[in-house]
Amino acid sequence: MLEALCTCEFGCRVSGRYQDEVSDPKHRAETEAYLTQVEAEARAEKRDKAGAGGAGLDVSQLSTGPAAGLSAPEVPSGSELLKPLKGFVLKSWKREAGRKEFDRTMGKVFINVCAHADIQKPTAETVTGPDGRQGQSW
Repeated sequence: MLEALCTCEFGCRVSGRYQDEVSDPKHRAETEAYLTQVEAEARAEKRDKAGAGGAGLDVSQLSTGPAAGLSAPEVPSGSELLKPLKGFVLKSWKREAGRKEFDRTMGKVFINVCAHADIQKPTAETVTGPDGRQGQSW
């Protein structure tokens, strides 16, 4: 299967369909509503298990939108589905050691940076490597 994904004939077709799907405003609104619903349901369940019940968001109101009828995704035990706040994107290319130019045939790498109120802010610690160089560990 991995070999099929790496071939442009198959991989480009799948990637293109995915890109079309996530670019469609109708589909994006449906996905946003669905994720909001799932996150709210997970929080309500967590709150009920903790014994806080009663106050807060009425999850039943969320099941009437475009996401109605979809089942919640499987979340690994000990995990929680969060809808992150928008941040920014880092874009880079791979560069071979000793070369000044980036190798654009290797493709680009995008890193989406986002946040959520339930996630602690990152912290850095100054460290010294075995070779004596200093840097930061996050």
